[in-house]
Formats: sequence, structure tokens, C-alpha cells
Amino acid sequence: MKRLLLCIAILIISIGAFAETITGKVTNRQGEAMPFVTVSVLGLDSVLGRDSVLVTGAITDENGKYIVAPPVLPTREEKYILQASFVGYKTAFGGPDFVLEE
Repeated sequence: MKRLLLCIAILIISIGAFAETITGKVTNRQGEAMPFVTVSVLGLDSVLGRDSVLVTGAITDENGKYIVAPPVLPTREEKYILQASFVGYKTAFGGPDFVLEE
């Protein structure tokens, strides 16, 4: 029983140690910070036959900055795509910094 608990504790600690946050900034073409932009982390999901699946996301602050932490570590087969979207602007992919165009 002690071995099982030790293995579980090591697994939880190792997952936390490798968890990676993604930070960036969203601006418009004039270089102005864009608050309240939706930044999404999409995971490619070829197993389910869909292009992508929402993994997590964030909303930019008043300075156009965001921080997201994917809740699951990607395996070698998994890939993530960052997306920024705002009403009246073209959706942008890539990141971590985005410049949105009207």
C-alpha cells in the first residue's frame, strides 16, 4: 500500500513539474493592447475525426495579456494550436503573441 501511495505521489509531482504555462499578448494592427480577447488552446483530435478540440482558454486583461495552462501534458502524438478571436476581427492562429486584423 505504501508503494502504491508513493508511486501516485511521484506521478502527481512529476506532472506538476512539467506543466507548462503559455503567456502572450494580443494587439491590433496599430500596436494597441486588446482587452477581453478570447485565447483558446485547441488540441488536434484525429482519433475522434474532428479537426480540433478546445482544451483550455483565457481572456486577455486590460493590457492585452493572457496566461493559460494546458491541463493535460501532450504526448508526442498530440499537438496544440493557439487561437485568438474577438468580434469584428479575423481569428488568428499561432501565437503566443497575436496581432488581430479587422
